[in-house]
Amino acid sequence: MTTSRNDGLLSQAEAAIPAARRYLAAAREVCIKHMAPDGRTDLAAAERGQRMLHGLAWIATLVEALDATNNWAVRMGRFGGSMPWC
Repeated sequence: MTTSRNDGLLSQAEAAIPAARRYLAAAREVCIKHMAPDGRTDLAAAERGQRMLHGLAWIATLVEALDATNNWAVRMGRFGGSMPWC
């Protein structure tokens, strides 16, 4: 595979990370609005919104995985590793 194709893929992945972080921040704000409208966690609301909180955790996990995977791929390219899937 060509380096330019790898660079293009890495550039796209790197550009997606800030968008993913903005999405995570928006999801977090929605959870706060529902679970802690006055700044303190409402335990009953958190219990009712458990599915929403689990969704937030998944979003956060995927954002971090995207960032970590991108960093790994950049390091692989920097140290001469190959990325045959690109």
